[in-house]
Amino acid sequence: ISVLLYDRAPYENVVCLGLILDNDGQKMSKSKGNVVEPWTVIEKYGADAIRFYLMGGTLMKGEDMTFSEAGIQESIKRVLLPLWNSYTFFATYANIDGWEFTDYSTAKTHELDTWIISRLHTLIQDTRISMDAYDLQKTCDAIMVFLDGLNNWYIRRNRRRFWRSELDADKKSAYETLHEVLVTMTKLLAPICPFITEHLYQNLMNTTDSVHLTDFPTVNKKLINLDVNQKMTDLQNLTNLGLAIRGREKLRVRQPLRAATITLELDDSARETLAEELNVKEIHIVQDVSDYVTITYSPDAKKIGATERKQWMKTIISDAKAGKGNLTPEGTLELTVPEAPEGKVVLAADEFEAAYTPKSGSTIAFAGSAGYVIGLDTTLDEALTFEGYARDMIRGIQDARKELGFQVMDRLQLALTSENEMLGKIL
Repeated sequence: ISVLLYDRAPYENVVCLGLILDNDGQKMSKSKGNVVEPWTVIEKYGADAIRFYLMGGTLMKGEDMTFSEAGIQESIKRVLLPLWNSYTFFATYANIDGWEFTDYSTAKTHELDTWIISRLHTLIQDTRISMDAYDLQKTCDAIMVFLDGLNNWYIRRNRRRFWRSELDADKKSAYETLHEVLVTMTKLLAPICPFITEHLYQNLMNTTDSVHLTDFPTVNKKLINLDVNQKMTDLQNLTNLGLAIRGREKLRVRQPLRAATITLELDDSARETLAEELNVKEIHIVQDVSDYVTITYSPDAKKIGATERKQWMKTIISDAKAGKGNLTPEGTLELTVPEAPEGKVVLAADEFEAAYTPKSGSTIAFAGSAGYVIGLDTTLDEALTFEGYARDMIRGIQDARKELGFQVMDRLQLALTSENEMLGKIL
């Protein structure tokens, strides 16, 4: 009717939803008796978790989606709990210090503050673009990545700033930064998780006004610092690789190691951060790791076979497994194939895996991914071993504090006894 009368459609966008399927891949239907009772699931998990699960899935792209309670649990684990945990961390220390929000005027000089604000405005920018394109799956993915960085990098690496007794300018900056991030996150998440965001916004702003009546955040591109973003990305990726090596070699994180070897240039502050994250004494930077390991590559034949490069598949696989090729700083692998255009074939970072086999006599265990390479010296002497025991002891004491119900500000007397000489060496 609108086209006939006004020569235009009565809408600007059409959102087509897919079908929700049961565990057997069948369309949910009352007649089949395979439907899930909504109120039962809402009572069990809450509406916000279900909304995020559905909006973050393929359903919003017009594709079918198999309903799974495990997916709802994943929404709680990766979104609601990280958001709530970051809020409770902030509220706990703000109440201890008697800090109250007035404005965000304190100068932000700490690199972590600069980074999280930069990441926040990058998120705002990406969220607006994906929401305007009705790509809610991309929106939800970006939010999950941000919340992981907020909790597992910004807050974790900032704990000492909040633990300090003096409410100086640096600590005020930390409070203001975390407060701004949390308030902005409630606004970004409000359309998807309306209930928890309302609760947190009103608590953070000490108001009865609704978050749903506020303006959606706008990006300030001047606050996006690409250099700082890249630096923290490098550190996080190297840290994850280093921790993966520890897991593979069965070396607990609290056990100090002698050194880490990397191929990426880092400034002094970045080296210090990486050494602390990986619990190593030194960071060694080398041009390549060929002196320590033999590198071979395993291409993903399925991904390569879906492209024009499949005609050179035999050469690509044989040369890659022989360790031939050039691994670029961007994480791609260049292989010489005379028959191909320009005489080479380039594999993207997700189209192959690198394997690092230690050479005879090497005590350094390596791992690499997407252009990042790192190795850990796995040898332990007595000093390193006892230092590891000391850290285990500290962890045990902290766990005992929690079990006994002591608060963060409580000061305790501690007595240690041992039946051998090890305690004296540890202390």
